[in-house]
Amino acid sequence: MQGFRHEPMAALLNVPEMKARFLTRFAEILDISFRWPYVEKAFAPWEETLETLLPRHLSRWPHFTMKEWRQNVDAVKFYGRIRPTKIVSLLQKHMKLTDAEVEQYFGDVQRVLEEENIFKN
Repeated sequence: MQGFRHEPMAALLNVPEMKARFLTRFAEILDISFRWPYVEKAFAPWEETLETLLPRHLSRWPHFTMKEWRQNVDAVKFYGRIRPTKIVSLLQKHMKLTDAEVEQYFGDVQRVLEEENIFKN
């Protein structure tokens, strides 16, 4: 986000107790809101609504097909499924967390996300 001043947040994260609270809360949010069953459930209402409206839309603007729409929906769902598994490594890099810190705060949730969010062949 351009123009976002992060100095107050950076200052807070320099305080060990605040850093610990931030990382703990971040892990809780990943665990509660970004596990695939929860995310998938959030997709269902809008996906069903749009799917019923699309035939009328496609009859008026035929340059777009139902197959293309499905591919786009599947791509967004794939991103919603995979992205949470990558966030911890991005956070580790940005915040310069040690492997021990990553395990302490995110070990359990990473294992759950890897189990629930990754596609099985």
